[in-house]
Formats: sequence, C-alpha cells, structure tokens
Amino acid sequence: TMSPQLLHVVTAIAFLLVTSHAGDHGEGIQRIPGKPGLNELPIYRYSALLLYFVVFALDETITTFGKKMFATNGQEVDFETTLEACKQAGGSIASPRNKGENDAVFSIVRLFNRYAYLGIKGGGIPGKFSFLDGTAVNYTNLHAGEPSDIGEENCMEMCTDGAWKSTSCNQNRLTICEFYSLLLPFLQNVGHL
Repeated sequence: TMSPQLLHVVTAIAFLLVTSHAGDHGEGIQRIPGKPGLNELPIYRYSALLLYFVVFALDETITTFGKKMFATNGQEVDFETTLEACKQAGGSIASPRNKGENDAVFSIVRLFNRYAYLGIKGGGIPGKFSFLDGTAVNYTNLHAGEPSDIGEENCMEMCTDGAWKSTSCNQNRLTICEFYSLLLPFLQNVGHL
C-alpha cells in the first residue's frame, strides 16, 4: 500500500510531467542532461506510467519485486485480450522468472481469488513451454503432473494456490501485467512502495 507521503510525491511528479508535456507528441521533448539511458524515453511517457501506478497502488492492485511492477485491472479475459491489454498499457503479461516475482503475482491472484494467465506459452512440442520472448523457462512453480500433454493446453496459468498449470488459451482469466520501471528504485526509496 502506498503511504500518504509517497502519494503526494508521485502525484506532484505526475502532475508536473503531465502539465509540462500536455499536447506534446514527442517533438521537442526536453531530455534529462547527463542521463543517456533515460534520454531514450520521452519524459511524458513516465507521467502516464506514474498515473497508472498511482491508481493501481491506491486500489491495492499493484505489487513490486526488484525492478518490476505487477498490476491488474481486475478484468477476466482470454489470453490474446490479456496480451493486448498489457501491451496497450506499456507492459507485458506477468512472467515470473523467480520466486520473488512469483510471490508478487500470487499476491494479486490471492487478493482476487482468480486464476491468471502467465506470459508463458507452449510450442509445437507437448509439455514444452517458453516465455513469450522465446527464452527458456528456468524457474517454475508447476503443480504435480504439469504441464499436461493435452494438445489444446498451450497457455500457462497461475492457480489460486500460486502454482502453475497448463490450460487452453480461450479461458477467461484475471489480467495481470508486468512493467519494468527505471523509476521503481526511486519510488521504493521515497515511500517504500
């Protein structure tokens, strides 16, 4: 949960960024001097993400681990719709790559008491899954006997106990997105987000 102090800081930053770039579509965006990595992303993009995170943090539908934030809009939709919703929000489907990230996603699943899709899909080989970017899945939290060898179960979901199982991609599941944030260490230091 966001502290009142952090809420004020984040709201002020978001307000300043939104008002300073209202109507700006990227032309003439001021860059941060001496920060070449940050200069690749326009400042106005941060304002949208900050507002997004503030809204979800106030509703306790956001959690963090490391440099990732995990958030839900509370909607239950199929895999492709989840994928598109996360992409439009500037993130991707939650893809836990270690126990800490899995626990962060599980905290949202537990809060809503709903299964959620993970950013892990099966290929043409039964029982073989990978992250959406094609990298191998090195950390798992699979139920016993999973993934099953049923041909139509090409998606992976987190169950309400935090364990994973394969499922078909046309089920309606809770949307949980992940976001990588350069601002996350700052937000954590300011108010213990």
